[in-house]
Amino acid sequence: MNTALCDSTKSNHVLLTADSHYAVPALVTAASMLESYRSSIPLVLHLASDKPDDEFEAAFRKLIAKYPFARFEFHLIDIGCFTSGKPLPYGAASYMTYARILCGRFLPADLMRVIYLDTDMLCLADIGELFSTVNLDKPVGMVAGHYSNIACPWDVCVPFSPPAPGEPGVVYSAGFMMLDLTAWRERTETMLDVFTTHTKELPQVDQSVINYVWSGMVQPLDRRWNHWAGAADAHANEVLHFIGRVKPWHPNAPTSGPVALWWAYYTHKVLPLLTDNLRLKKEHDWRTRLKMPFRERLLVSMPNLVNLIVGVCRLGRRSPKQRQEDLNFLVAKRDMFRSRFIWSAEFCEAALKVESEAT
Repeated sequence: MNTALCDSTKSNHVLLTADSHYAVPALVTAASMLESYRSSIPLVLHLASDKPDDEFEAAFRKLIAKYPFARFEFHLIDIGCFTSGKPLPYGAASYMTYARILCGRFLPADLMRVIYLDTDMLCLADIGELFSTVNLDKPVGMVAGHYSNIACPWDVCVPFSPPAPGEPGVVYSAGFMMLDLTAWRERTETMLDVFTTHTKELPQVDQSVINYVWSGMVQPLDRRWNHWAGAADAHANEVLHFIGRVKPWHPNAPTSGPVALWWAYYTHKVLPLLTDNLRLKKEHDWRTRLKMPFRERLLVSMPNLVNLIVGVCRLGRRSPKQRQEDLNFLVAKRDMFRSRFIWSAEFCEAALKVESEAT
């Protein structure tokens, strides 16, 4: 065995937490990260779960075996302190979301720094670059949280406490974190106490806890390390986060380039590793996620013609002002779809690359 891989001071370490319900998303996140990794420093991928699952663990080991620079560590952990028996808030899929709070306890005691990723991400940036270029001056490195390019208000994330005097009250996304594990271990009990005290006041579950406990001690990271996958300025060389309840693997996921790229990774990097029990119940060809429905194409392809037809069909019922407003709406809609296709082309190219490398 390569001794460098065993020495935590000579390897980069990444953590995912998932139960069998999130087995496939976790594998897709891991596959994208491994494909994008360019550092000469070995990588150790840690997976934590609260229940043993031989098929899930075996799929991860098969994936890691394809990359000589990587090693896999599985951690069976106890999250009983979080599971009250009551359902989590709307949109939270599993109590495993709290496992990251405990990572200082189950990761190796000599490990000083780790990057944590949510399993609803595509890691298309070289995570080794972050390890080598970012000097963590504060205990936690995170990206300011956002959805639809709107920052989450502090009082929504942490309703039980206003920001400290002089603090801007910025909410950070806990979906991607670079952690100083020495500091994290020292405040693990504090985070658990906040969970126990404010269990009913955590609208963003552990993210509420983390933002409260580490207020004023977060080092902002560049947006490219945790970018909303639906953002118009997202690119196929960033860490994309599928924020929201509807994930790319859901049957009713929206048609978009990032969703297509997620399915390309699933099809060509993950599917060959899966047993029948782990496969998604409904699978899609990634190409279908790039197609605009014919009705939408027709409506936005020729705004003037569409507006004329609507005007004839509703003769005498639309004023010139209303007709002009209709035309402005259709032109804006056309421009939006054209922009989206230009945006999707980058992800389509990335998906084709994944396919070509697999074949």
